Amino acid sequence: MSGKSDIWNHFIKKDLGALGGTCKYCHQEVKTKGNTTNLRNHLLRRHPTIKTVDDTTLDIVPVPDLQNVDNSDTESVASSTASTSVLKQQTLTSCLTNIKSFGDNGVKRGQITNEIVFMIAKDGLPLNTVEKTGFNYLMKVVAPLYKVPARTTITHMIDDKYDILSTQLKLKIQEVEALSLTADVWTDSHNSQSYLVLTGHCIYENK
Repeated sequence: MSGKSDIWNHFIKKDLGALGGTCKYCHQEVKTKGNTTNLRNHLLRRHPTIKTVDDTTLDIVPVPDLQNVDNSDTESVASSTASTSVLKQQTLTSCLTNIKSFGDNGVKRGQITNEIVFMIAKDGLPLNTVEKTGFNYLMKVVAPLYKVPARTTITHMIDDKYDILSTQLKLKIQEVEALSLTADVWTDSHNSQSYLVLTGHCIYENK
């Protein structure tokens, strides 16, 4: 992202050097830690009717629906594209734009980083995956201009996404009339720790 986040349109920023801001709707002071996560969570909790926070703004990575993929459609689209595509030489401007997109605030860099975070969370991979030699070699092959983020960056991103998604889930649960709970014991194969897991079942928006 470039420039100031749109989330600041709903807050009055504190003086230079201070972290946080004051909500324009309830005048509550919200502290920040170098990012806008607390500001977003405040809007979700206290002002859920404000339609400013969506999946794109929050950088929430959607879960692909792998069960509903139609291979025949995919193959037909691929063959059609291959037969009609024409190779064109890139202009200097497009080349520079492509290089810039892999920079610190570039679009492609953000997309790839989000997918790495999704992969680690979805597959339960260790956070130091981004430090592995094989993974870095793979990224150099598929995206030579991409700079793999540090482990601490990935950790902070996962924490931020957890805060956002957990807040959204809590808001949805508040709208449910009845909730059925089941309990189960789950063991983490990575650190051999056992957990008591509660699973909630409900009808939400007739689904």
